[in-house]
Amino acid sequence: MRKWSFGVAVAGVVAVSALAGCGAAPNGIQNKTAAQAYSAMKAAVAATSGANFSGNASEGTTKMSFSGALAMKKLSLTGLTATANSGAAVAQVWVVNDEGYLQFNQQVVSLVLPLLGSSASSSLSTEAGLLAGKCIDLGSTTSSSGSPIASIGLTSGQLLAGSAPAGVKKGAVTTVDGQSVLPLTYGTSTVYIATTGPALPVEITGKSSGTTATLTFSNWNNIGAMKAPSGCVNLKSLLGGASPSPSPAA
Repeated sequence: MRKWSFGVAVAGVVAVSALAGCGAAPNGIQNKTAAQAYSAMKAAVAATSGANFSGNASEGTTKMSFSGALAMKKLSLTGLTATANSGAAVAQVWVVNDEGYLQFNQQVVSLVLPLLGSSASSSLSTEAGLLAGKCIDLGSTTSSSGSPIASIGLTSGQLLAGSAPAGVKKGAVTTVDGQSVLPLTYGTSTVYIATTGPALPVEITGKSSGTTATLTFSNWNNIGAMKAPSGCVNLKSLLGGASPSPSPAA
């Protein structure tokens, strides 16, 4: 599941990101040290409430695109909607009011199962077939156990919780989609921070185990209310044979 798990990891990275508006006054971030610029970015992100995002990832000949919206409060993820596409394979994720939801089509099953090996693929094929095409209520995302996506909120909060990453380096001012930005590079990732208006990330690029990814952001502080999908069925009910408990209508 390496390709799809990378997409989930990216969801955690998205939770620290935003888009600054064009035409604003210079913020002087290019005059700061790399560590100071990172701290300024943290402060700017902490003051925001959400953004839309879009991006793409690739590994070899496999390509994936994704888009959605995130809601935040003081560096912690409070809501997420995301859609990921890889050819005809489509998966959607929601995190609304601490509840997680997932929906994917049969093409996702066909894509993921071969990656798990023959024994795992055989044991999971029946369950995956039951889940494909249905909206699944995964339960609370704040529970310490049970939820497959409980770690997303934790990851987002940890990403900016400490000081600047070791070895972070400041690059020369450049542009992303016509906007002036300052690049900060650490490891194999680079975040491009706006040099005007709030010092918010405009774009993130990164590499991981042969996978490359790019994320861009829009409509910061203007994403509207997030709503849970309707008609979802509890995961345990689907796999355990109990009477299903549909999720509340949006």
